[in-house]
Amino acid sequence: SMQLNRLEDLIANPLMERGQHGVRLTAVGVQLKAHAQQLLNLHDQIVGSFQNIDISGVVRLGTHDQYASRTLAPILQDFILSYPEAELEAFCDYRPDYLVDLLEKGKLDIALVEMLADTEGGVRLRRDELVWVGSKDHFVHTQAVLPL
Repeated sequence: SMQLNRLEDLIANPLMERGQHGVRLTAVGVQLKAHAQQLLNLHDQIVGSFQNIDISGVVRLGTHDQYASRTLAPILQDFILSYPEAELEAFCDYRPDYLVDLLEKGKLDIALVEMLADTEGGVRLRRDELVWVGSKDHFVHTQAVLPL
């Protein structure tokens, strides 16, 4: 908090505000965060260009369509910044079994797919948590049986 106070003094604006919904960035905080992210990306690109300069070629990535729209952009950005001489080809499909088959046939180098917990093979990157989401205007959660 001392560093945050010094940063707010330096730019002469509050960066965070506390309210009934917790702590959130102010408009100036959002702007500073965007600039800081640009600096970090440039740093990663510079360091990556020297550290991984000898890594080149094509990497073929297969992934589910939903990951492409949800989480693939930052992964691709990190890859490009870390391996500037490598070329990344992304292949998207909604069928995990098909992507795994392409991987086993050597047509993909890596695949990001969703698999059942007891499935063999692969490396778990994340475990999703199932949650219920409802409108604040409805009280379905108070019923003994949910009308699905």
